[in-house]
Parts: sequence; C-alpha cells; structure tokens
Amino acid sequence: MASTNPFAEGTVTIEQTSAAVSSGEGSATTGALKKATDSLAQANERYSKLLKQFAANPEKYGDAKGDYREFVKQLTALGKRLGELQNKVNTLTAQAKKEDEKKKEDAKKKEETAAAKPKTTPGTVKVSPSLNIRTSPWGKIIGSFHNNDKVTIIGSEGDWYKISYNGQTAYIHQNYVDTPTKKAGSTPVKEPSSNSDAGNNNAPVAKGGGLSAMPCSPMPSRASSEFGWRIHPTLGTRRFHNGIDLPVGNGTRLNALGNGVVIASGFESGGGNYIRVRYDNGYESFYCHLQKSTVKKGQRVNAGQEIAKSDNTGTYTTGAHLHFELKKNGQLVNPRSVLKLP
Repeated sequence: MASTNPFAEGTVTIEQTSAAVSSGEGSATTGALKKATDSLAQANERYSKLLKQFAANPEKYGDAKGDYREFVKQLTALGKRLGELQNKVNTLTAQAKKEDEKKKEDAKKKEETAAAKPKTTPGTVKVSPSLNIRTSPWGKIIGSFHNNDKVTIIGSEGDWYKISYNGQTAYIHQNYVDTPTKKAGSTPVKEPSSNSDAGNNNAPVAKGGGLSAMPCSPMPSRASSEFGWRIHPTLGTRRFHNGIDLPVGNGTRLNALGNGVVIASGFESGGGNYIRVRYDNGYESFYCHLQKSTVKKGQRVNAGQEIAKSDNTGTYTTGAHLHFELKKNGQLVNPRSVLKLP
C-alpha cells in the first residue's frame, strides 16, 4: 500500500524547525512553532509505527478482514493530521525566520546608531556671573550658562567645547567648564575673562580728580582686563586696550562718575550698547557691553546716579562685564590714575 510521506521534498525538516526555534527563542511565534513541531514528531512516530506493524504481519490485514479496514482508517486520519501539522510548521518556521532576521537587522541598526553617535563628556559650568554660548569660537552670542549649569560636550575645537544648544552646534570656552579630566581655569583665554570672579558688595570709593562716584554698584573684587597693551582676543595680535574691564553680572547698576551731561547713547558692533558722559570737570567716561541706558542723550546727570545696566552685548565678550574708558580733555587716561579701583 502506498502512503503519503509528510517529509517529502519542499517541506521543513525537524532539524530545520529546531534551528528556527532556537534562533527566536522567547517569542510567541517560536513558542507556537515548538508546540506544533512536537505534535508533528509524535504524529510521525505513530504513522511510522503503523507502517511497521503492517510490514511485519501483512497477512493479518487481508482485504476482507476488519483489521485492514481499521488500519486504513487510522492511517488515512493520521496522514491527514500529519499534512495539517506540516503546513502549520512550515508557516510558523517561515514566520520565525522573518522575525529573527528583523531582530538581527534591528540589532545591527542599533549598533550602527551607537557607533555613529558622537561620544559625549559631562561638564559643569564654573563661572561668575555667566558664560556665553556662541555659534562658533568668538562668533555670535546665542545664549548663556550660569554657575553649576550642566552641559554635555560633544567635541572640541581649539580652546572651545562643542555642545548642542537648541538643536544646533554651539561653542563655549573650555576655561569655564569642569570635566572629569580637565578642570575649569586650566585653559586661559587670550584676553582675561569677565567671567572669572564673583562680584561682592565691598565698593571702593573714588580717590580724586573731581570724580566722586564709582562706575558699578556693587563693585567686583577685581578687574578682569587692564588698561594698556594686550593680545587681542580674536585677532591674536598685540593691541592697546583703551579701558578697564570689570566683571559684573547682567543688570548691574552702572553710575555716573560725577556731575555732567550724556553726550551719546547707542549701539556699535564690537562694544554693543554704549553710553558717553562728559563731566563738568573735563573728564569723559565711555561704558559699553550694556543691557540698556537708563538716561537719554542730552540729559543732565549727577554723581552716583544710575545711567545704565550692564550686560554682554557686542561681538567680543566672554560674558557679562563693563568695559569703561576715561578721557581727560579728550585724551585717554588710565582709569586707575583717577579712581580707586579693585
């Protein structure tokens, strides 16, 4: 008697099914596949057993005997069951293989994404009062950080760290950021920075020259850049610094040094917002990097009167500070020769 072989050409073998189960172990598909495979193996074993019984004693199953009819009935039912199970195993094996390939593809993409992602370094801003965020080294200011702000460094360029800020690459100076391998203060800027010291309330007083007030309230503990020759922070050349820089926070009150008249108030690219006051005794002061002027051109002011608020406007600043210049009868003078500065 001819019989249907459930493992004919084109079907999936038990060994192939076991491999599929192992590769995708844990998924719902592989669980169903394992169950179907076990059932198929059991049915195949029963099918083979029936055939062996027939081969061992064919006389027992004569055409007219009831044993033969029962044998054919069982063999037919079992063959049908084997076909159903085999189809199920084939379908589940293909599905498990597809899921396994997707799993491997997802893992590969994850590895590629991790490899492509730039290595980052945590950092903590160490600055007073603020640290500029720029579009490039010494580029346009687009924001600021404050002391103990956390940053994620994605690279470096010269003395600058690269960060991601509002969806774009931005730059902050390394001198004002603590990292696990480098401490703040270990990368000095070419120009002494206005961000290196905190302000305090110990305000020195004017020492003569007919000017009776100090430029800031409160005054900082020290100057951050002196009057005289220095290396220009962006050009890298030796240039004369016409004034003194004082590290004060955004919005610090700035005062008239004496009685006089506001002769100019406006904006320039390098110094940002500025104000000029001519005093009755022949001195003239120039303040820049301002948030705003609080008096108008032509207005009369008195010694100690607020005339502006500090900030870090303009192109060449590393943070909020006041740059101020002093002239006597039109000639630049060192402010320290007239004022008792920190």
